[in-house]
Amino acid sequence: YEQFVPIYADFDNLMHKINTDRLQQRLQQLRDAGKKNAAAAQEVSLRLTAVLEKLDSEKEPDVNAINQELQAIGDLA
Repeated sequence: YEQFVPIYADFDNLMHKINTDRLQQRLQQLRDAGKKNAAAAQEVSLRLTAVLEKLDSEKEPDVNAINQELQAIGDLA
């Protein structure tokens, strides 16, 4: 089991990237189909996830940048 532990983080990162890419593609499909509300909900989800990941990964996140992003996300709703 221990021999695979270092690989799990890499695998998790790869799966996260694949899923994010798929969600971005789905967002574009929703936009192309004219489904404004569904596209807005998808975009809010993607952008909030990015904010949370930034908060998790950075020791001293840029509070102003995060507040600006949250404001922009709020404007989508």
